[in-house]
Amino acid sequence: MLALLGALVAIPAAAGPSPKHIVTAFFDLAFVQRKPTEAARKYISPDQYIQHNPGGADGRASFIEGFAAYVEKTSYRCDIKRVIAEGALVVCTTTAKRTRPTPTIEAAPLWTSSGWRRA
Repeated sequence: MLALLGALVAIPAAAGPSPKHIVTAFFDLAFVQRKPTEAARKYISPDQYIQHNPGGADGRASFIEGFAAYVEKTSYRCDIKRVIAEGALVVCTTTAKRTRPTPTIEAAPLWTSSGWRRA
């Protein structure tokens, strides 16, 4: 199951860590360390999360109830291969791993930071 993620986080452009750092930290906590609920609460806006999977609803609670629950109950995990950023645009290439039915899926989520949204 390759779920498309989308997150919109209210982060001022000039404040704090770079968009590349934030996306990398989210992916690491959610999918490498396999703590997606903790990552969602830390990095995803409660009401501005946009889910681009037609089977999923918008909002952080929906992410936690759906994709985060899936990650926590299965062997699903990701390895971050590279993170490329140009200004507010961030591309994160990952290898998603699980035991069944398809062991490995390559993915390249694209994030924009007019808030965080997976494009």
